[in-house]
Formats: sequence, structure tokens, C-alpha cells
Amino acid sequence: KKAISLNPKNISNYIDLGKLYRNWNKYTEAEEMFKKAMKINPDSDSLYSYGLGYLYRDEGKLDQALVMFEKALELNPENDFNYMSMGDIYRDLGRYDESEQMFKKALEMNPHSESYIGLGYLYSFQGKDDQAEEAFKKYLILIKPKSEVYFGLGNIYVRGNRLSEAEDMFKKAIDLNPTLGAYTSLSQLYEKEGRMTEAKEMRAKADQYNVKKK
Repeated sequence: KKAISLNPKNISNYIDLGKLYRNWNKYTEAEEMFKKAMKINPDSDSLYSYGLGYLYRDEGKLDQALVMFEKALELNPENDFNYMSMGDIYRDLGRYDESEQMFKKALEMNPHSESYIGLGYLYSFQGKDDQAEEAFKKYLILIKPKSEVYFGLGNIYVRGNRLSEAEDMFKKAIDLNPTLGAYTSLSQLYEKEGRMTEAKEMRAKADQYNVKKK
């Protein structure tokens, strides 16, 4: 807010604040910031991708999100992020072939794109676990450790009954960014192995996480 007061014509300040509101689940405030940014520059592709597109996606308004992502791509087809965004929304809509094409296009433009994560989850949703594992591992090798990548690998390993590897992945995910999903998955893994004391500890941590997020 201070940045906006110092420079009220800088669209990036409104988009950044809108993203913060979105991350805090304050969707009305987020949309207000993005629409203020639109009044300053309606031709900014970031406004429609980073901003309104992912806001509507988080709210479950997938058709509206698709329109925003299409607008961003139309405005700037040279930005690999806009192809990745299209990959995300196509995956959510079950348009898997188009999703894969968009993620691969983003990776052609930028080999260090976050699209490896998108591809990993796309393949995982389709039960293509070998391809999902390959995509996730490429991200870890080429880019950086990331919680959601370890979480994705953990789920793949659980399905493959590779429980020791799954445990390692969920722990790494928690170390980087504790989430309800990681705590819950690790608890369920411990239950599957009959490690009830550890499962109870993870459930308690999941409950504590839930309380903090409310």
C-alpha cells in the first residue's frame, strides 16, 4: 500500500498487492486491485495472467480464468509464462492434449520454465507416473528444490508402493513449505505402514496448520 501511495501510476504495485490478497484468500480485495491496474494500463498481459486469470482460477471460475489467460497470450505471445498459464487452465478443464502442448511450448521458449511442474501434475492426473516423475525430476535438476515438486513425487511413489521414497519426498516438501496436503499425506503413509504413533503426530500437525490458516 505504501508503494502505491508513493507511485500511484505504477501498475506493478497494484498487481503485486492483488497477488498478496489472492494468496490470503481475500478475493474481493484482490480483484479490486487488479481492476485499478486495468484502469492504468489495460494492455498489460501480466494483469490478465498473474492477476485476474489466477484469481478466477483460485475461485473456481474456470471459464472466466480461461478468457483472462487467452487475453494475456493475445497481448504478449512472446512471454512463456502466458503459455504455461494456458497449460494450467486447460489441465483444470480436462483438455489434457491442449494442456500438454502449451506446457511444451513454454519449455521450448524457456527451458527453465515452471512448466515442468505443470507437466508433472498433468501426467500424474492421467496416471502417466513415469512421465510425471521425469518432469518433476527435470525441474529439480535444472531449476531448484520446490515443495510442490517433492509433494508430487511423493504421491507418485505412494501409488507405486515405493513408500520409503514417498516418505522422503513428503518430508522434503514439509521442510521447504509445510502444507496441509503434505502433513496429511505423510500421516496416511504412516497409517499404511502401521506406524500409528507417527501418524498421530502428523495428524496433530495437520490440525495445527488448519487452525493457523483460519
